[in-house]
Amino acid sequence: SYSFCTLLDLSRKKGGGEGMNETSTALASGIINKAYVQNANSALQRVESMIQSLLAQRRLPDEGWPDNIIQYYLDYLSLMDSNNYSGNVGVGEREGRVYSALVRQRHFGMSHGIGRSGDLIANQPKAAGSSLLYSLTNFMAADALRLAGLKLIESAMVVPMATGMSLTLVLQSLPSNSLPDSGTPSDSDPCQKKKWIIWSRIDQKTCLKCIHTAGFRAKVVELIPDIDNPGFFITDVKGIESAVEACGPGNVHCVLSTTSCFAPRSPDKVLDISRICKKYSIPHVINNAYGVQSLPIMKAINSSIEHGRVDAIVQSGDKNFMVPVGGSVVATPTDSALKQIAATYAGRASSSPIVDIFITLLSLGRSGYSKLLADRVAILSEFHAAMTTLASEFGEKTLISPRNDISFCITLSSLPNRQVTALGSALFNHCVSGPRVVKLGERKTICNCTFDHYGSHSNDTKQPYLTLACAIGIEKDDVSVFAKRLRTEWGKLIKKIKKDQKREAQKAAEKEAGPGDGD
Repeated sequence: SYSFCTLLDLSRKKGGGEGMNETSTALASGIINKAYVQNANSALQRVESMIQSLLAQRRLPDEGWPDNIIQYYLDYLSLMDSNNYSGNVGVGEREGRVYSALVRQRHFGMSHGIGRSGDLIANQPKAAGSSLLYSLTNFMAADALRLAGLKLIESAMVVPMATGMSLTLVLQSLPSNSLPDSGTPSDSDPCQKKKWIIWSRIDQKTCLKCIHTAGFRAKVVELIPDIDNPGFFITDVKGIESAVEACGPGNVHCVLSTTSCFAPRSPDKVLDISRICKKYSIPHVINNAYGVQSLPIMKAINSSIEHGRVDAIVQSGDKNFMVPVGGSVVATPTDSALKQIAATYAGRASSSPIVDIFITLLSLGRSGYSKLLADRVAILSEFHAAMTTLASEFGEKTLISPRNDISFCITLSSLPNRQVTALGSALFNHCVSGPRVVKLGERKTICNCTFDHYGSHSNDTKQPYLTLACAIGIEKDDVSVFAKRLRTEWGKLIKKIKKDQKREAQKAAEKEAGPGDGD
């Protein structure tokens, strides 16, 4: 049936929502005025209709739910878990016992988690309410992705791990390729000895560590300059295919591409990569960390599914749905691919990130999430204009590319390279979070891969810069206040640099002149 037993004996009828049943209504009417009971019952019927619609339609509600009804439904689902049964006696090793009342309250009484030992999306006999909540969350998450533009997915699930570890899970779930190709790599070539993941460079540690943690090695393909957008870097599509051929397709576990990224990197050309993967029968995983908020990115992924090969797309929970860190959304073009990923997860899992997304999506509804996406796009042009004006005041320019509609840069070429990070520190000390200052010359080795100018995505970066993001949830006041603080701190830094340079010049002059006659 569409409804379940609640504290107020909600009806089990499949028709329109019904509040208290006839017996409860009659009993209540014997205690207080019957007209009052009927009015209250009408309100309960509306709540029951909302619950029935959610269960029947299995998608985001058109309009967000108020908090009191979300709380009511969470309590309602919690009563369906065995640890909350009236008179339940548990004599097993895991019975949902929670010592702290505060912890119990934080989790709405749901302590069994999700999944079973061999499958993340399997229902739990002891936790019907938690299992139902998880299924509904997955339905709503998939609907949110489609609403944002990713129309061609069949399934999605919320994974109670952040993006990096979820990528590791996905990589481990992919079917192994055929035996290593003979004759292509030499005997000394490590491609012959271990499966490779072809990876278009992005200077974000998680993207590389997920490969290493999954037990594979990254074959790094450097980016190339974007001739259409000077200062930006784009995917070396030919380099991707050359890497596949050099290793031998049978030695390549998959290609891992990245969409959302810090400028001056552009999203990978996922359509071109998907065609290469289809050509060579190689899995393709897309790291779409915060790309849900970008319609061009979502359309590019759609085209990749339609015309090439895409096995899984991984999205961040906090970056796209404004919830605490800890969850992600994995989407697949086929149900079977998602089931394989779910079956790779070892053991049960925490329901905390799932409850966060469940509450948030119910609170937003389709209209609320659509508005968040539209508001971000509306602010983007204003953000660009404000930063372009400010940059020109200091003799700098903004680096903006239509390929990357989330992140952009402000050059810092007029500042000494060794002192550019002082600007980022000053902003952080004045309650500005998010901007990243990238200076030249940083050399880092991560998972046995060495990168020059780390943080800039390329060995060919020519100047330091400040990178910014116009992300979901940003407001106009954020832009105006940030512009004011950036102008102030940038001006202070320039004055300090000039003062230090003057002092150093004086010291150098005194040293050159030598001691005076009276010394």
